[in-house]
Amino acid sequence: MGGNRERGTEASGSQQPARAASDQPPVPRSRFPGWLQAMLTGVAALGILMVAAGIWISRPIPPAVLAPSGAPGLTIEDRHGVPLRSTRAADGSDARWVVYERIDPDLINAFVAVEDKRFWEHHGIDWLAVGRAAKANLRAGQTVSGASTITMQLARLLRLAERSWTGKLAQALWAVRLEAHLGKQQIM
Repeated sequence: MGGNRERGTEASGSQQPARAASDQPPVPRSRFPGWLQAMLTGVAALGILMVAAGIWISRPIPPAVLAPSGAPGLTIEDRHGVPLRSTRAADGSDARWVVYERIDPDLINAFVAVEDKRFWEHHGIDWLAVGRAAKANLRAGQTVSGASTITMQLARLLRLAERSWTGKLAQALWAVRLEAHLGKQQIM
């Protein structure tokens, strides 16, 4: 009487084994290998972040961000933060804004030459300076060179950020946003 048949088969002659109640149906396999799925997920996430950043950059800058702070006068500092010179207004007060047209062009040119040679060409981030600084820092094994643009320095003054990779990323995003809404003379 059919000693070769397994338990649970129907008398109709089907040769399929019976499933135990605890057996799960087989999990369907993906069409893509795991590494490709991870890469596609990463690309999608990066795309979403880029769209979000683009929307944020395109929004107007709040007027309070660009309002004068009431800080006393203009203080020129060296790279270590040591004050080199401070100025006062003609009336003796400490604070005043100087319109761009009243600043000596030689002072502007000297400032740009020292701080950001390609200020007039880039849009907030100087990618050549980033590459140069990365190369120098990798060779030295530590941070020996930076790539902050004048716009990034303004971003740091307007929106304080910690000195870290995340702080530098925030500065870069703010620099691009400032460049999208302000002219170079306004940034100066």
